[in-house]
Amino acid sequence: MFRLIRETHIDFMGGRKVAAVFSAILILVGIASLIAHGGPRYGIDFTGGRLLELGFTGAEVPTADVRSALADQGITDVEVQAFEAGMGAESGVLIRFTGLELSEAEVGDVSPSAALKEQLEAQHPGLSVEVLLEDSVGPKIGAELRGRALKAILYALGAILIY
Repeated sequence: MFRLIRETHIDFMGGRKVAAVFSAILILVGIASLIAHGGPRYGIDFTGGRLLELGFTGAEVPTADVRSALADQGITDVEVQAFEAGMGAESGVLIRFTGLELSEAEVGDVSPSAALKEQLEAQHPGLSVEVLLEDSVGPKIGAELRGRALKAILYALGAILIY
């Protein structure tokens, strides 16, 4: 029989105390990080809210301009994240609305995404704004998903312990 490695004698159990201490330190650092940041940061899928992705062509739009345009509509507590070219746009922003802020801001027949699009195009001549993605998750569905995810994690940990 052909063997690449012969006569291996690695003392895995000799380093068990060092590995246990290292694992305990990592767990404590993770718990401290969760406490320092106020718990886990759930995405829109688990908390409820809306996600709006806008693509820009023709001009660069700073995220500060998007935030000020949203503030003009009365929407302040949002996450605005810039992204590079893709999906036919030169650049764009990803806006995460938490809770029901976007639906509360809807006035008449004009949705906030359409109003935001019009306002940004008026502020930046030559800019073309395209709504690439608009998605929403209700808070009840988010809470249900969070509960199911927690159960799945606990079941998986239980199965690992049994194994």
